[in-house]
Amino acid sequence: MPPCLRNIFFLMLVFFQVAGCNGPSEEKPAPKTAASREARPGEPVYGGRIVKAMLGDATNLIPPLATDSGSHEIASLLYVSPLKYDKDIHLVPFAAESYEVLEDGKLLRFHLRPNLRWADGRELTADDVEFTYKLMIDPKTPTAYGEDFKAISAFTVTDKYTFEVRYDRPFARALTTWTSEILPKHALDGQDLTNTAFSRAPLGAGPFQLKGWEAGRDITLAVNPDYFEGRAYLDEALYRIIPDLSTMFLELKAGNLDEMGLTPQQYLYQTKGPEWDENFRKFKYLAFSYVYMGYNLRQPLFSDVRVRVALAHAIDKREIIAGVLMGLGLPTIGPYTPGTWMYNDAFGRGRLGGRKRRPDQGRQPVFLHHPDQPGQRPAGQDGHDHPAAPEGHRHRGQDTHRGMGFVFKGIRGQGPLRRRDPGLVHPPGPGYLRRLAFFQGRARGIELRGLQKP
Repeated sequence: MPPCLRNIFFLMLVFFQVAGCNGPSEEKPAPKTAASREARPGEPVYGGRIVKAMLGDATNLIPPLATDSGSHEIASLLYVSPLKYDKDIHLVPFAAESYEVLEDGKLLRFHLRPNLRWADGRELTADDVEFTYKLMIDPKTPTAYGEDFKAISAFTVTDKYTFEVRYDRPFARALTTWTSEILPKHALDGQDLTNTAFSRAPLGAGPFQLKGWEAGRDITLAVNPDYFEGRAYLDEALYRIIPDLSTMFLELKAGNLDEMGLTPQQYLYQTKGPEWDENFRKFKYLAFSYVYMGYNLRQPLFSDVRVRVALAHAIDKREIIAGVLMGLGLPTIGPYTPGTWMYNDAFGRGRLGGRKRRPDQGRQPVFLHHPDQPGQRPAGQDGHDHPAAPEGHRHRGQDTHRGMGFVFKGIRGQGPLRRRDPGLVHPPGPGYLRRLAFFQGRARGIELRGLQKP
């Protein structure tokens, strides 16, 4: 990952993902889907097509090179991985027939299913997994997903269908690493991944194959009849590119989409009434998406941990959820979903509305030490150095001889929710407001303003 993104302060709101699925409409029938064929209740039938929508077009269908959600959603239907998550978010074998965790987690052994086939008929073997591993740790591979693979100390193919992975010490994400898609060695070996036809004409072993891709318009997937888990019930999956949620919602109501994710306003207020109850089904569940505020740690202001702590105290996640998401969300700690094994419930308890603070925190000014200013105080009880306050300081961000204050204003609708003054922050030097453009442009709903001296 780029250095500026390796260390970022997370402010996360985990959303409830909401979706609406339409049935046949008397006024304007929806396209025929598998669900609309004649069948006894609860009995699936083969055939039909599902029509979905994406806000943006896919960019690259080689999964390690893709950074957008659209590409990954399409790729998840084209490729297989050694392991996968089931509906209860438990890791289960997928392309692997079985796996073993040995030596207290420092050794993993995977046994692939025999007779797994790529779409061109070639067999998928442990050599393909080894090729994928080497690709992920290659510094020439432009991927943001290689760090977990670099924790591996040794990768060994023991036979055609078996491979072992060794770690120097137990690694918490060892198994989740192997939910990554397997790539075909015979197709990609020797290819320039940044300029290969396979990024738009992928070769996979998943339940679907790419049938057509009209850039900026739609992507069509056709069923893979030789898929190892059995043929999918649907014949096709069509993804339409609709870069506006309001337009997408109109297409759903017109019967031109089979499902979409709804905004909180759409879910709560625009999908009610007898017609909706008769023709649509709504679902609400905790999603794996989150929103965070990232700081550019190359900038001196944000490299000081006390400034980031002050910002954390100034932001009330629950108010943002109530005002922006209309209550359809949860605050969280870190990029993990509450209820999953990665999420530390003990750590999150008592902190979900904001960072836990001491009784005197939030009222004391915070100062940054500038290199040309003497007066560093000894480290405090928390182990951090606390620079002396600039001479002439007046509380609440007023005039100082050596500093300028900041105020933070939460935005809700058309007006401010609340003003909070986390204290005085000394600017890192001339032009500091210009260098804060990165922060200001990324902090949705939070306005950062510098107060000039009177």
